[in-house]
Amino acid sequence: YMYALPPFSKLPLGDSHVGTFILNFTLLRTLGLMSNITFSVNGCHPGYVMKNDVCVCDTSNPDIVHCDNDNRYVYLREGLLGSVSDADRSLTTARVFQGYVNCTRLGKLPGCKFDFDAPESRCQAGRNGSLCKTCASGYAITMDLQHCQDIELCAGGDTILILLCILVVFISFFILLFNVELPNEMKGFVFYVQVIGLVYRPYSIAQSTYDKIEDIGVFLNLLGFSLPIPLCLSPSIKAYYVALFGYISPLLVMMSIAAYVLLARCIKFFSNRSALKGITFLSLFVYKYIADASFLLISCQRTQYGFVFQYDGTQRCDDIPFLIFFIIGLLLVLFFVVPVPFIVSYITIKRPRQFYQYVDVLTEGLYTKCRWWGGWDIGRRLPFIFVAYLVVFETPTLVLSLMSFLALAVLIVHLFTKPYKKWQINLIEALILLDLVMVTFAYLDPFTSPLPMGFKSFLSVLPYAYPVVYIVWRIGYHVSRKYLHGNKNTSKVMSAFLLSVDKKQDHISKQRADLPTSTSLTRSNSDALSSSFQVPEDNISSLREPLLDS
Repeated sequence: YMYALPPFSKLPLGDSHVGTFILNFTLLRTLGLMSNITFSVNGCHPGYVMKNDVCVCDTSNPDIVHCDNDNRYVYLREGLLGSVSDADRSLTTARVFQGYVNCTRLGKLPGCKFDFDAPESRCQAGRNGSLCKTCASGYAITMDLQHCQDIELCAGGDTILILLCILVVFISFFILLFNVELPNEMKGFVFYVQVIGLVYRPYSIAQSTYDKIEDIGVFLNLLGFSLPIPLCLSPSIKAYYVALFGYISPLLVMMSIAAYVLLARCIKFFSNRSALKGITFLSLFVYKYIADASFLLISCQRTQYGFVFQYDGTQRCDDIPFLIFFIIGLLLVLFFVVPVPFIVSYITIKRPRQFYQYVDVLTEGLYTKCRWWGGWDIGRRLPFIFVAYLVVFETPTLVLSLMSFLALAVLIVHLFTKPYKKWQINLIEALILLDLVMVTFAYLDPFTSPLPMGFKSFLSVLPYAYPVVYIVWRIGYHVSRKYLHGNKNTSKVMSAFLLSVDKKQDHISKQRADLPTSTSLTRSNSDALSSSFQVPEDNISSLREPLLDS
């Protein structure tokens, strides 16, 4: 037997849009079997509407990107969490933070699948709760504040953090003791390693699934001497306390500098060594990581629950003690992070007397018209930090597009300025900045980009080959100089000989410079000759007449 149901519009549905029907089967009753079957008819699936007695995709909803071919699931815009209304089983959406939602795609099409049958799969692995804003039981927030990681993988995290702190102090004292200078050849590379982790950050959010964190992201952060890295400590530590860990490394560096200054006042060994170049070198790292931590702490966004901390949806920004940390971060941004580049540019241009030595370090190798470059070199990190931590779009592609624009702007400024006197330094930094632009474009779309991941990784790590080449070249240069000059004694003799030759040449040049012009020289020479050959009159006797030839 075949039974035809009436059109959906004529079904006796209740308030819950569910109808119950009983179909009687005479044949089944005759055979002594079950004489009726009870079944229910639901309304359209969430995201679908009834049109001409057929459920079709609700294209009028701006949150829906597309629907599947089976008319069952819809795909929402990235950054939205879907849910089913209890009243009428309709689709409702809410804005959530990047990386909170588990995004399942249909091939390379945009949009994230809304699986109304499995509510537990909507959040990223390790997250749960309202808007997926908390780490699930057995998970802890990582140092990058983007993932909830299994606490079994957090074993030894506190030990690693302590070892990193000791390493920071050791490296700081080494730089100060030997007065290590950041050469102009390496400034472009240092900028790259401090920025590439920020560029990769939105891509990492889009690509991360479950407990997997990409190896390339770990590599870029570690070689950039950067926290956050995928390291978790304890599930009891809240996200804003993890953000405070960003201040540890700059505080340790500043304490190392203060300790070295005190040692220089008390111990002659340290007082005889200048550490100005080393302090200038370390200040670049202090600025970057204070800026990172400060922008993290002021990352509050407006939601339906009010202003909450971006990396912990349960933490309201007006609650104590987070409000205190927010104010500290805001004060550091307003009175340290933002003004420092302008202060450095003012000092290098005006050259105050008390900052002469510092200015010489910052402007060494620069054209006179480009003295402001020291402030620009520090400040060009600031837009990338701002975009990485404060600018939130629904899709990582929009964030990376802004990153691409910033990288291109930095490259254009460098090409038009050419601040360094040596063309080789200008060329090397331009190539590194060009690679940064290419990396941002390569990661622009994590899912539809035709570029393979291996090529993207190659572009990301390519600039790291430059310091290796540079160090090898410097070592070879010093070795070759020592080899060409011979042993130390020969070198001293040759140096003394060359110095004496230079002094003689300077003496001759000075004498030539003191000589008068050619006309006066001729007259003075003739007068001198005439006066030197004058004979006294007493010694002059009359000459006889010349003899004539007969």
